[in-house]
Amino acid sequence: MVEPYTAIYVTGMNNLNIFTNRAQICLVYKFVNANRLSVIAIP
Repeated sequence: MVEPYTAIYVTGMNNLNIFTNRAQICLVYKFVNANRLSVIAIP
């Protein structure tokens, strides 16, 4: 599930003027996913 969120996140970053809200939501998901990956990677 990380790849789809990453793809949407990148799309949002490339089109901030059009997908501002989507980019903000993706930033939140990206942050949460990063924390989960960090916890899994560093138990």
